[in-house]
Amino acid sequence: MPTFKYRAKTDALDLAEGTLEAKDLDQAAMELKTRRLYPVKITRLVSARVSLSKSELAFFTRGLNQALRAGVPLVQALHLLAAQEKGRRIGMLASHLESQLLQGVGLSDAMSQHPQAFPASAAALVRAGEAGGGLEEALHRIAELAQRDAELAEKVRTALVYPVFVLVVGSLTLLVLLIFAVPKLAQVFQDLDQPLPWLTRLMLSLSEGVARGGFLLLLVGLPGFWLSRRLGWYRRLLLWSGQRVAQLPFVRRLFLQADLARWTQGLGFLVGQGVTLTEALRLSKEMLAQPAHQRGVARCLHDVAEGLPLSQALERARIGDPTLRTLIAVGEAEGDLSRNLLAASSAYDEEVDRTAKVFGTLIEPVLIVAVGLVVAVVVFSMLMPVFEMSTLIR
Repeated sequence: MPTFKYRAKTDALDLAEGTLEAKDLDQAAMELKTRRLYPVKITRLVSARVSLSKSELAFFTRGLNQALRAGVPLVQALHLLAAQEKGRRIGMLASHLESQLLQGVGLSDAMSQHPQAFPASAAALVRAGEAGGGLEEALHRIAELAQRDAELAEKVRTALVYPVFVLVVGSLTLLVLLIFAVPKLAQVFQDLDQPLPWLTRLMLSLSEGVARGGFLLLLVGLPGFWLSRRLGWYRRLLLWSGQRVAQLPFVRRLFLQADLARWTQGLGFLVGQGVTLTEALRLSKEMLAQPAHQRGVARCLHDVAEGLPLSQALERARIGDPTLRTLIAVGEAEGDLSRNLLAASSAYDEEVDRTAKVFGTLIEPVLIVAVGLVVAVVVFSMLMPVFEMSTLIR
């Protein structure tokens, strides 16, 4: 059951604090009354396993940013957000963060207690904002980065919707041909008692196997699907499928560019807040999702600590393209590295948009042609005996 933290008054008007388990807020209040405690405040504690989607993270941090820009104190901003999103994950997290701040815990430290809701990079940006007096800007950057990630995932999903539809329709068409059309033609070929081409024999064998195993597959597949969802295999399968899709050339390029866009923006903000370059590199490494980039930034951190300029360290680590390294070299020469890193981030964002459009444009005709070829092979294999018979009759 959920755990609630309470602050209550005793009969002697003393203040009592503690935690208790209850099904909901009302039951927690009733439990306190049975203990002769009169609740002043009850807060549901949020498990560290609670996660936020990228869109929810963007909504959360954007709401805090707007409240702070309007002059609302941070604790009150969290209280308003918790009331607005009461009963939802965002509301519960906001309520817990408010409780932590009232106890003197910093926002970044409170966020670090929920790693599945707030990534380490978000806590690092907030910590830098707290230290440099730029908390509003830090929250804005987190919201922007989270929104970009959500939009990127949506672009990939949108680009795959039509191809997946074509693939499903093509697969159903192929199954209909193999289960219904091919067996009827097979009966005709058997009555003619003529030798069949190898491709036709292969298709007849495939049709027979599908017809025999189809019912068994359905019988096993439905319970198996239900069991996989219960045991969590379904999510692991989706994760594995997503990782395979991410290895496709265009998709991989898309994610690499998005990774660099996220990293350059985070690094630019940290440097702009007065964080030393070595510390900014260490913190920004948490923003990277690609292992190759993580290893590269770790090497950059070592080289920069040894006194090498960032532009040369990036070249040695083979991170980014010449344009990125040139922008950074100019920023180092002019003493405005933060501005040039943010400019590089904008350039990568534009490249991500172009790559996503190209990916969506190319994958549709490729899948249509592939499905068409498969169906054409099935039809042609069934027509080959007819062609041969026509040749013999002539």
